[in-house]
Amino acid sequence: MILTVARWESLDSWREFWQGQNPKQMEGMRQLGKRLSVECYEEVEDHTR
Repeated sequence: MILTVARWESLDSWREFWQGQNPKQMEGMRQLGKRLSVECYEEVEDHTR
């Protein structure tokens, strides 16, 4: 199993990216395995700044 985590500037940007079933940017990941799910979580606090 491979779990990936990404941080997006906005929920709209995330939705736009996943609007297509197979985003081009995910080609490399598709070579490793089959996507089982896509979930979005709200960040409670940003500790990177």
